[in-house]
Amino acid sequence: MLNRLTPGRFAGFLALIALALALVTTVMSYTSFVPGTDIDTYKNQLGAIGLSSTVLTLYNATLLIGCALISVRITGMHRRAMVIYWAGLVMVFLLLALEKLTNGNEVFFAVFRAWISQIDYFRDNWYWYTSMLFAGLFGLVLLALYLPFLLRLNRQTLLLFILGAVLFVAGSFGVDLLSTLLIQDNRYMEVSQQTALMVSGLNGLESFVETLSSVVFFYALLKYHLRRDSLVDSSVSRIRQDGVYS
Repeated sequence: MLNRLTPGRFAGFLALIALALALVTTVMSYTSFVPGTDIDTYKNQLGAIGLSSTVLTLYNATLLIGCALISVRITGMHRRAMVIYWAGLVMVFLLLALEKLTNGNEVFFAVFRAWISQIDYFRDNWYWYTSMLFAGLFGLVLLALYLPFLLRLNRQTLLLFILGAVLFVAGSFGVDLLSTLLIQDNRYMEVSQQTALMVSGLNGLESFVETLSSVVFFYALLKYHLRRDSLVDSSVSRIRQDGVYS
């Protein structure tokens, strides 16, 4: 049975677990709705709605740590030029896992928002102006640094990395931005049954898409590692055969 567990099937199994946990999170979010609750209070409750949300966060962090461990293994297979890039990926995955476990992005963006709000243009505008500004600058810098690395990857790994990055951005920023656009963020606005369903659904979608990005990265790294292993094994086998028959 284990022989039939290909990387693709394993990744599909991981994605199904993420979907199940996200659905449970959505249901628990919706059932926490109390008529007459203002929307700010209801949104704040979604961060601590129960065990399912915590389990999904831990699951996502575990996948990211797994990505870091596979990257460590891959790092040992490369020469010095690529080692630096792979070591950087290890740090990125570990930092993302730490952020999931500590919710550090909320603390960071609170400090960043306090600093950038001193500029008149940002003072009375959306929270998203500040977070998207920082995330966009960070993403551009990271892309510029890793462009030579990406161009050296095989096509399948490159496409999977791009898909993982798109899902990560969509889950981390896109769903929240959609929530801000669809639902008026007004503390005096009472949550209706339809609004509660929409907010809880978007909350579950955000968690699922973020975790799905980790699954895609895990799958890409696993496929890349197995491919490198097979190439190394075939090279060693060929060298041994040449030594025997020479």
